Amino acid sequence: MPGKVTALITRRIGDRVEVCVFDHAGTVQLPAGTLEPGEHPLAGAVREAWEETGLPHLEVIAEVATLRDQHAGDVDRHVFHLRATTPTPDEWWVLTPDGDGSQWRCRWVPIDGREAPSGFQARWLAAARDLLDPGPPLERADPIPDRATELFWAPFGSFTGSRALVIAHESERPPPDGNLGSTGAVCVTADGDAVIVTEDPTWGWGVPGGRPEGGETPEETLAREVAEEACARVVDAELLISHEVRDLDASRTVRSVRWSPACWARVEVDSWDPRFEKVERRLVPLAEVNNHLRWEAPPFVRWLDLARAVEARRAG
Repeated sequence: MPGKVTALITRRIGDRVEVCVFDHAGTVQLPAGTLEPGEHPLAGAVREAWEETGLPHLEVIAEVATLRDQHAGDVDRHVFHLRATTPTPDEWWVLTPDGDGSQWRCRWVPIDGREAPSGFQARWLAAARDLLDPGPPLERADPIPDRATELFWAPFGSFTGSRALVIAHESERPPPDGNLGSTGAVCVTADGDAVIVTEDPTWGWGVPGGRPEGGETPEETLAREVAEEACARVVDAELLISHEVRDLDASRTVRSVRWSPACWARVEVDSWDPRFEKVERRLVPLAEVNNHLRWEAPPFVRWLDLARAVEARRAG
């Protein structure tokens, strides 16, 4: 049975030493996982740290513990200490196609265990806590603006990804000279079913949407994308949020800015005849749609909440 790895990622702010955890499925977890065939434990720890946090510029310090992990089938668990070397936000969200399109919140907590990881994971931290070298202090990253969320998109199985600061402008159109990104909609039929689509069911489900072509307006982009991806027609739509997406480099410097309108749309579905990238369509009750979308990051949760409010108003 393959061994396991855990990445204890620390940062030091003044005299305060913190460890990176993430909130997922109602638990507080440390970055950890299973070694791939033939993978060295150090390589596995670095990979898991990247896939589950997206933190750049991590310094590998040492393997600080090897434990016999009975919770994972009585295998060796290799615990490595990695250290942040550049300013990082206090919290951010990771989005990944791994695990049916999971989303989770990463954050820093005191290493003294006052906010310990869940259950048996606290043992991994306790076994290594006194062996960790906190290193030099880091400067705090610039605070995240109001109505903003920092996101990291982590493609599964790749050391590539993208990070962005997403600022929600509710009930506002993108500026006339703004660079338009994707326009999408929570599409709802007259029967109250939401239309969701996927390129690969193992990667999770989403709503129809995409980038403009040839100078399209957001409304024109939405109509075309819904037709192409969902085989449906938009008969009414309402703008809910314009997401200002500030693309960041690994040092969190803004590289570019785009605007992504997020809408509610009333649609009429046609026969399913996929000719573009989507391979499957489902109609699910709007009240249950997040069981399939699994939206947890604040920008998407707010979008869905506003769409439900519009649907209740329109249906009433």
